[in-house]
Amino acid sequence: MICDGVLTQTVAPATDLFTVDDARGWLRVDATDEDTLIGGVIKAATLLLDGPYGHVGKALITQTWAYTRAPLNGRQALKFPLTPFASLTSVTYFDSDNTSQPLGDILEIFKEDDFAYIRPKIDNEWPSMYQREDAMTVTAVCGFGSASAVPENIIVAGKMLTAHLFEHRGDELHEVPPMIAMLVDKDRVGWLAA
Repeated sequence: MICDGVLTQTVAPATDLFTVDDARGWLRVDATDEDTLIGGVIKAATLLLDGPYGHVGKALITQTWAYTRAPLNGRQALKFPLTPFASLTSVTYFDSDNTSQPLGDILEIFKEDDFAYIRPKIDNEWPSMYQREDAMTVTAVCGFGSASAVPENIIVAGKMLTAHLFEHRGDELHEVPPMIAMLVDKDRVGWLAA
């Protein structure tokens, strides 16, 4: 995702998108001797779907991200570059003396499924910030919630991608199979359905 700052994951999801047992059923594998491999493939498949650089472009399971960027002025709105936006954890900034400060409770948040805007409340403005590319850091929790809250089409796409990667391990793969892409397209950031 292209943005005017740096987005860094600070807390990873606590669980995988689905369990190795779920994947074994999908793969039609009864034995447990390949569980470590299957677990790794689940992580790889999730990486291809999850977060700002995944095919969905959204945080799937609850995770925390820090967005560091140049200063804002007045009541200018900041668009947080990852959704679904669950909650604001903190905002810090470098004041005019180049000293890191926490920002008080002066912000309001407007959010929907595919966007979250943060700006100062009425009668407030962003504080004066030191002119540097990392002048402010906004930390937020993003994601649908637990794995059970992730849309079922994304879970199915993850299982299909896990099966695809498992069956073609060692092969050179270049793109997400079309059926998997079709399953996640309706939830993908920027996707407009007809």
